[in-house]
Amino acid sequence: MIQTGSITISGISNNTITRSSGSFIAEGFEVGNKITIFNSTLNTSTYTIKSLSDTTITTNETLTGESSFTGVILSGNTVLWNSNAIENNITSKNPRSIQHYVFINLGARDKKGISGETFETNRIGLKADSIGISTSKTVPSIPIPGVAAITGEAQSVALDLGMATKSINISGIITDQFITKKFKESVDNINNPSVFMTAHEVAQLMHSHADSSGLQQYQTMNELIVLMPSRVDGRYSYHSSLPEAGVSNPSNFTGLEDLPLIPFTYKVRAQDNQGSIYSFYPEVDGKIFSNFPEAIHLSSNIKGLSGFIRSFSTTFAAGQPYVQFTLDFEVALTIG
Repeated sequence: MIQTGSITISGISNNTITRSSGSFIAEGFEVGNKITIFNSTLNTSTYTIKSLSDTTITTNETLTGESSFTGVILSGNTVLWNSNAIENNITSKNPRSIQHYVFINLGARDKKGISGETFETNRIGLKADSIGISTSKTVPSIPIPGVAAITGEAQSVALDLGMATKSINISGIITDQFITKKFKESVDNINNPSVFMTAHEVAQLMHSHADSSGLQQYQTMNELIVLMPSRVDGRYSYHSSLPEAGVSNPSNFTGLEDLPLIPFTYKVRAQDNQGSIYSFYPEVDGKIFSNFPEAIHLSSNIKGLSGFIRSFSTTFAAGQPYVQFTLDFEVALTIG
C-alpha cells in the first residue's frame, strides 16, 4: 500500500493528475497500479496508472477536468480507509459506503453458513459526539499487620490476577441509513432486505434488539467497533503505507486525517506479549506474531469489542430528523 498523504493537486486535465510538489516515483507509485483519489470533487474513484513522472500520473480511464484541490492518492490491492475518505463519503452523501466511525454489529454478522455479506450487513452505524472508555481494575489486597510498627509505614499485599471491568459510554446521534440484513442464503428481498430507514426507525430497532436475549443472533447487538487513527502497527513499526515507514528516525509525520484506521482494542502489540501465551505463537512472514488489529480497508472483516449493551437511551425531539442517544456497552465474553 502506497499513499501520498495530503498533497496539493494543481489540476486534472487530459486524464492527467498533476501535483505541485513531491514525487510520485519516489513514493513508490508504478505503471499498472490501481489508485484511488480522495477529496476530489469530480474524480473521487479508482483508476489505473498508464504512465507517470515525478509530478504527474496519467490514467487509462477518463478523468474530468478539475482545478486545484488538496487531496490524497492511495495505491494498492486494498484501499485503506482514513478520516479523509470517510468524510468524503459523508459530504458526497454516499449511503452505500462507510460513513461512520462507530458501529454496532449484530450477532448474526459473520456467522458460518451465510456468505456474501456487504460492509453494512447486520451492522448499525452511530454518529458519536463523545466516547468514554473506562477500565476498572479488580485487585484483591490485604493490609499486612505489624509492618507499620516496624518500618513506620503501613503496607498491603495485593494479588493482581488480571481482573478488570471494561465499559464504553457513547453519546451522539442516529441518522437515516441503510439497514441491511441477511437471514438466509438466498437472493430474495424478504430474506435479504436492504432498506433506507429513518433515524427514528433505527432507534426503535435498537431498542427492540437491546430488549432481546443474547441467544437471538438476529437481534443481539454483541460487538462494538470504534475506529481510531493509527500510526504504529502491531509490531511497534510505522504502518507500511505511511511515508515515515521508509525513513530512519523520521521527523515529519502523516497528519491524523490521512492515517489509516484501526478498531479500538484491549489487545497489546507483539513485543508486549512476551511472557504471555502469544509469545509461543509461530512467527508470521519472519515477524513476531501479533494479534493487534490491522488497518482496515474496503474488504476488511473488522473485529470489534465483544460484549453487551447495558443501557440504551434515546431522545426524540420535535422537528428533528435525527435522534439523540446514549449507550453503555460492557466488554465481556457473552454466552449465546
